[in-house]
Amino acid sequence: MKGPAQLSAVLLSSLVVFSLSANAQSIAWSRVSTPYSGAIIQMMIDQAGDIFAVDQFSGLYRSSDNGVSWISANSGLDPEYLNSMVFDSSGTIYAGSSTSGVYKSTDRGNSWSSTSWSTGVNAVLALPGGSVYAAGTSIVIHSGDGGRTWDTSRVVSDVENVLSLAYDESGNLYAGLEAYAPRYGTPYGGGIYSSSDGGKTWLRLGMYQSSVPSIVTDTSGTIFIIVGGNIFTGSPGSSVWTASFSGLADAGSPILLSQSPLGIMALMQFGVYVYDAVHTTWKQITPTVSGSTVTQACVNKNGVAYAGTERDGVFRYDSSSAAWYQCGVTSSGATSIAFDASGKMYVGTQSGIYCPAPVRGAWIRASAGLDRPAVYSIKQSTFSSRLFACTSGGLFYTTNGGEYWVPSLAMNTYDFVQLSTLDIFAATAGGIQVSDDGGSVWNPLEEVGLPVTAIYSVLLAGGQIFASASNDGLFVSTDQGNYWEEEGINTPLIFSHVSVVGSDMLNHLYAGTDGQGVYVSNDYGQSWSQLEQMDSSRISCLLLNLPAQIGSNGEIKWNKLFIGTLDAGVFVSTDMGSTWSACNNGLPIAAVNGLVAADSAGYIYAATDSGIYRTDGPITGVAGRVPTPSDFSLEQNFPNPFNPSTVISYKLSAVSDVSLKVYDVIGREVRTLVNARQNPGIHSVKFDARKLPSGVYFYRLQAGEFTSTKKMVLAK
Repeated sequence: MKGPAQLSAVLLSSLVVFSLSANAQSIAWSRVSTPYSGAIIQMMIDQAGDIFAVDQFSGLYRSSDNGVSWISANSGLDPEYLNSMVFDSSGTIYAGSSTSGVYKSTDRGNSWSSTSWSTGVNAVLALPGGSVYAAGTSIVIHSGDGGRTWDTSRVVSDVENVLSLAYDESGNLYAGLEAYAPRYGTPYGGGIYSSSDGGKTWLRLGMYQSSVPSIVTDTSGTIFIIVGGNIFTGSPGSSVWTASFSGLADAGSPILLSQSPLGIMALMQFGVYVYDAVHTTWKQITPTVSGSTVTQACVNKNGVAYAGTERDGVFRYDSSSAAWYQCGVTSSGATSIAFDASGKMYVGTQSGIYCPAPVRGAWIRASAGLDRPAVYSIKQSTFSSRLFACTSGGLFYTTNGGEYWVPSLAMNTYDFVQLSTLDIFAATAGGIQVSDDGGSVWNPLEEVGLPVTAIYSVLLAGGQIFASASNDGLFVSTDQGNYWEEEGINTPLIFSHVSVVGSDMLNHLYAGTDGQGVYVSNDYGQSWSQLEQMDSSRISCLLLNLPAQIGSNGEIKWNKLFIGTLDAGVFVSTDMGSTWSACNNGLPIAAVNGLVAADSAGYIYAATDSGIYRTDGPITGVAGRVPTPSDFSLEQNFPNPFNPSTVISYKLSAVSDVSLKVYDVIGREVRTLVNARQNPGIHSVKFDARKLPSGVYFYRLQAGEFTSTKKMVLAK
């Protein structure tokens, strides 16, 4: 009689018939719309309607399709320290850098050249007629020849930084300065200054001891400034300033003032407002961008508002739904992807969860209750409608489509498994936490044999619980987590950093490691073999449970298996794990953090450091066919005699309600190993008799009308 390992090998070599039409070469990937990130510090819209956004760390981006897609516009720029941008009347763009001065583009940002000013500036300003000004430390520099030469004699004050610049239609210049507040003593400097001679001489218009980070003027000559969390208005040459509060009572603190096709615009904490000069009041045109810190705003000629944020890139306001949708600029790396029971998509990132928005190409932050944790995995509950998120901030779940996430476990959580409706095991940075009430109350698992270390992955397979431990290999429990033993004790797996563990539909176990590839066991961990195709890869994720199909003749048609890595892309097997090959056509050279199947469409999605990718077609081709066993049978356990565990295998020729139980010599039931409805095929289960005395035992299989009993010997 052959044992389970030998039996499985025979099955794979003799029963699997490979389909040539379903192979790795036929799988290709394409990038799909993805959530975005970006620290936006400047936004403007040119006369053609193109949107320009400056990211603090990656430079300038341009969108010509209302924010749906963005391209880098950094050719010739040092992108890391850009802080300002302005268009002149001819369409030339000037960009200021806090380290490398002023740049110029005459082709709408396609290419840039340095001007002769290479010292850092805080803001740039272009006047009709070709004059360009830039704000520096204590001075406002001027160029009348497109940046070829600069006049540095326009000193505003002694040492203060010039933060902001503006001009009115009469040709007056305005400069807002930074005030200094010593730890002890009275603040000094700051205020707003004006010049009527092109910056050669300056007159202070008040607000001394206050910083003025934003200035703008309207067609009537009224000056608007932000000082100390308020908006003030004034007149040219006057030092009298009036607080402009009307309409802003509940708007929070002002962030920025700017010109727009709708008039003077104020970006507030709680929305975007436009000034009504006739009634001298502010009117709200958008609500706040929920969950994001807004830094910039602009409005195009059609009245569509855009907002730049501190960490989440650009948002577009959709007036029909009265909501903001994320639409750019730089792709955020995706850490995980999941679909709930309704087919709604959720994408985990290093700073929360996003869902696709109704607006094409846009995204909605779905992290209320989560804040901004790193998201490791998102999983649908097996027993309820709850969708769980494993994050650096703990374990959360949602029951309302991501509108709000309920905290369940306040501990860095990597993975979880539900053993029943109420029993949940969570893999955390502090070991395994267990809940017996569905996730309301958690306690550390008082286990024996499991090291006190981070647990990265947990799996329920064959009635056993498997846990991958940081740098300590893989552990298994056959008694609901009370006692654990290490798997692969005679292989390098014992010293491996096992990052993920999974099982396929033939009950093979897969242990993915960080640097040693994948190990596979056909006998529930008693022996392991390494997959040669990935023997040095860093394994990050497994997709092994794609549903099989049962043909009209009862034949099982198996699907493909997928493995994701951090350093070699994605691998696929079309023969139920016997051989593997890379399938990276269309995938970038980037870490693959998660793989998931969209059940409704059959596509495979990959969450990568470069965003989200999807197979070009649904994975519906049959990878191989394993004929259904012709009859029911119960195999002899292996090994036999055994100490302390053994594996029992059996064949099912039809879908059956299966019961597999163990009895002692006087007929008392000592263990239920299987009590479930199972598909046709070869099944195996591990029996751990550590707590039982030596002696003769019997195991009995009942599958529908089939019944069989065999004897085994526990010899301690």
